[in-house]
Amino acid sequence: VVFGGVFTPLVAVGYFEGFFHPVIAVLFIVAGIFTFYQGWLGQYVLTVNEGQGHVDFPVEDPGENLMAFIDFTNQYIENEPLELRSLFLLIGSEDKSLTIKEIALRDPPFELFTFRQLKERFLSDPGISEAVTWAIDPLRTGSQVRYQRVKDDGRLRPVLSGRIIPEAILRKYTRDEFMAISPENKNY
Repeated sequence: VVFGGVFTPLVAVGYFEGFFHPVIAVLFIVAGIFTFYQGWLGQYVLTVNEGQGHVDFPVEDPGENLMAFIDFTNQYIENEPLELRSLFLLIGSEDKSLTIKEIALRDPPFELFTFRQLKERFLSDPGISEAVTWAIDPLRTGSQVRYQRVKDDGRLRPVLSGRIIPEAILRKYTRDEFMAISPENKNY
């Protein structure tokens, strides 16, 4: 953007002042306009900050999986509260009395929710008011968490393919307790 924005007017002034041949000036002006346009379009990059500076990796077409990874990584790096970067397992009202050990014995895969996805689900469906939510630390699960498109939801949701280790389960929430968590409130 800067190069095309500075270079093109200078070539035009040079042409009118007689510094450039008309054909060369037109070629340079077209090239300057093209570089300005390319800069205006921009390019997605994955920036990794290091101690000595940063490194940019160009990304041709950022997929939803990459965007989910970047979102989680930024939450982890920015040291957001654990509740905001946890994954949540929604258990129906018929299984309200399950203990941590009973959840750990359940067979995978587990379809989980991110904080924002579960908040949206509770707001859009008040009929699941009796559901119980278990917060899970994704870094302590001991299994791989993948983001996959789930049938009932058009977006990507985290799916845990292995069993849940009891140490990864952080806390049990009722719907009202979960809805009381706010991103602005850092004292959970």
